[in-house]
This record gives sequence, C-alpha cells and structure tokens, in this order.
Amino acid sequence: MTTSDDRSRTERRRAERALLDERKALLDALAGLPPEARAAIPGPPDLRAAIEQITDMKADSARRRIIRHFARRTPEAAWPDLRDALATLKGLPPEAVVTVEDEQAADWAGRLIEDGDAALAGFLDRFRAVDRNHVRRLQRNARNREGSAAARARAALEEAIKEALLAEEGDG
Repeated sequence: MTTSDDRSRTERRRAERALLDERKALLDALAGLPPEARAAIPGPPDLRAAIEQITDMKADSARRRIIRHFARRTPEAAWPDLRDALATLKGLPPEAVVTVEDEQAADWAGRLIEDGDAALAGFLDRFRAVDRNHVRRLQRNARNREGSAAARARAALEEAIKEALLAEEGDG
C-alpha cells in the first residue's frame, strides 16, 4: 500500500509547485479586484497591505517576487477564506460590496439615531478626534428628516462614522 510519504520526490515537488502556482494566481486575482472589493478581503492586515501594494505595481519581477513571498508565507488557514472571498467578490458590483467598516458604521448610525445623546456620548468617548458638532448635526438630521432626505442624512452619518473608524484604524 502506498502512502503520501511513499510518493517520489518529483511528485511531491510537482504537488508543492502546483499549490504555490494556485496561491500566486489567487493573490494576483485578489489584487485585480476593484478597491471596494479589496477592502472586504479577509485575512491578516499584512496580507491585505501586500495585496494593495501588488495592485499598485506594474507586472515585473518585483511584483512576482512579492506575490511569491506571500504565497509561501501566508498561513494555511487563511487560504480557504481568501478563495471564498474571491468567489464572492468577483461577480459583485462595487456598490454591493459590504466591508466590516460599512457594517460597523451602520451599527453606530442605528444606535446614534435610536438612542440619541447616550449613544453620542459613547461614540465620542471612543472616537475623541471626531468633531462633536458635526456628528451631532448629522445625527439630528438623520432623526428629523423623512423619506429620501432621511436616507441621505443617514448615509452622510454613516460616511462620517466610517471616516472615524478608518482614522482610528490608521492610528492604531
């Protein structure tokens, strides 16, 4: 009976090479996604930063070297999530992509609209660099408007919250 350890050295190397080629192609495809879709890619921050770096590079040896480096060094557990993300994000239009920041901004906006000043105090405690008056005005507009004006006001509030989230992420 033959086990995987009994495979010839050549067969093992071919299998490793095929896996590496598959991972390089996956990273290259992820780098080719639109910016909105790339923001929704799961994985370690250094891998997401590498994908952004790969996106900005022309196709040359340095780009191939970075792709090869991350194809070899990314943990095994990250690959299934990356494959699923590519399959999900590849066919979506950019406006349909929902990032973690979008979800958090929608959650904060809902709390700010529903809970009022109590939620605003919690928000300002967490995001100290945010302009209190600006957020308060956006909150008030989202609560008091009706129809499409309310939707626009909520979108403006969510955008301001998303900027605060991204600023905090950049600082931390």
